[in-house]
Amino acid sequence: MNTIRNFPFDPIAKDLREGKCIPFLGAGASSFPSDVEAKPPSARALAWELAKEWNHPQYQVFCDTANSNDPATQERSLRARIDCENLMLVSSWVEHGLGDRPRLDEKLRLYLAEKPLSSNPLHKLLARVAKQRPMAMITTNYDDLI
Repeated sequence: MNTIRNFPFDPIAKDLREGKCIPFLGAGASSFPSDVEAKPPSARALAWELAKEWNHPQYQVFCDTANSNDPATQERSLRARIDCENLMLVSSWVEHGLGDRPRLDEKLRLYLAEKPLSSNPLHKLLARVAKQRPMAMITTNYDDLI
């Protein structure tokens, strides 16, 4: 049975220490501190907050259709929710549709920069390795923990 315990981490660790691999971190890299208040919001949660605050058109569709029993309306509601959880879509709409980039920047700073975020064991491990051998790291995260 393939489990995380059977994963061959040793060759990866060796390559990392020798500078032969570049860590590529996805959205989950910052999402596992034990203190919920110390981790950044997920992109989905942040998008939902922005959609709600700026009353994104799809947010209104979701609110208007959320309790329907009609299958077609339920599908519209689901599609609206998915749109409202898309950070790129919602933030682009706020910036270009409403022309409110300054307030968007302010809101993102509030969620991501002004609230102290804690590093987790992965960040600490990469920092220890980088102290011994400087390395490049690639991340898709929008926080600045890396």
